Amino acid sequence: MKLPPYESQLLPEGHYRFKVSEEPEVRKNENGKIYIIFKFIASDGVVTRQYRDVFAPWEERYRDLLLALGAKRDEKGKISLTQDPIGKVFEADIVHVIDPKDPTKTRDKIANIMVFDDVPISEKSEDDDIPF
Repeated sequence: MKLPPYESQLLPEGHYRFKVSEEPEVRKNENGKIYIIFKFIASDGVVTRQYRDVFAPWEERYRDLLLALGAKRDEKGKISLTQDPIGKVFEADIVHVIDPKDPTKTRDKIANIMVFDDVPISEKSEDDDIPF
C-alpha cells in the first residue's frame, strides 16, 4: 500500500502507533540551535499516513522518544541511541497546540510517548517453576 505524502493538514487528536520510517535529520535554525526532524508512519487503527515531527534536544518529549526507541543512558546519565531507529515502534498521543510563531494557527505534535512492546508481560511463566 502506498502512503500519501506528508500532508499539511493536522492529524486528529488521539492515540497513535508510530513507526520510524527514515533516519532522523539534524538541522540548525537561523540562531544556531539544533533541532531533529523524525519521520514516521502513524496509525490509529483506522487512518495510516506519513507524519513528521520536530524535536529539540532540550525537550522532555525528545528524551522520552529516545528511550522509547531503545536509547541507553551512559555512566554520566547522557541518553543516546546506540542502534538504528528505523523500524522502531512506539505509541503516543497527537495533541493540537497553538503555534508559538502564529497564534492564529494550530499545529499537531507528539505527546505522552510510551514504549511499545509486542510481548505482553505474563504474571506467571513456565520458568517460574524451575528451582534454580
